[in-house]
Amino acid sequence: MQSSLKAGLVLATLGLISLTACGEEAKNISEGAKNSITETTQKATEGAQKASEAAGKISDAGQKTVANTAQSATEGAQKMADGAEKAAQSAQSKVTETVASATFVTSLTGMKDGVSKAISSVKAGDFKTAQAEVSQLQETWGKIRETAEKHSGANYKTVNDQLAVVQTALKAPSPDKTKILSEFQSLSTAVAGLIASK
Repeated sequence: MQSSLKAGLVLATLGLISLTACGEEAKNISEGAKNSITETTQKATEGAQKASEAAGKISDAGQKTVANTAQSATEGAQKMADGAEKAAQSAQSKVTETVASATFVTSLTGMKDGVSKAISSVKAGDFKTAQAEVSQLQETWGKIRETAEKHSGANYKTVNDQLAVVQTALKAPSPDKTKILSEFQSLSTAVAGLIASK
């Protein structure tokens, strides 16, 4: 019996030793697992931080690209607007020139008709009506004189001078019909020259 008790004690001691060894091993495994979990968590945190930094850089780059694209688009739109404004100004200038030219030609045509009427009045001996026609010619001429001077210096001077000559000749106490008709003919030729030069 004593031998059995001894054997039981040995077994119990072995069991305790075995349990202690198992406890140490379990403790070692537990600490290893804990260290492994801590290490994995730390690496995951570092990875997440690096991913966040990379995302921030990508976001910054994206914002810069969007800003640059918006700036380029704004500059392009401004250049287009400037070009459109210049084209509109050029078109407006052309329209103004065309209207001025048409008005000028219409006025000259009216003067040519006025000279013809004045010649008819002089031929009929109606110097008073001829004087009224010349006054009308002077008024029309005053409106287009500057434009005429720009377009044709020689014809401009002739028209300007001849208007003064016929006006003076018609106011004479005894108007010379032949001389006045000759002066009107010169005026008519000068007006026709202005129309042709336009």
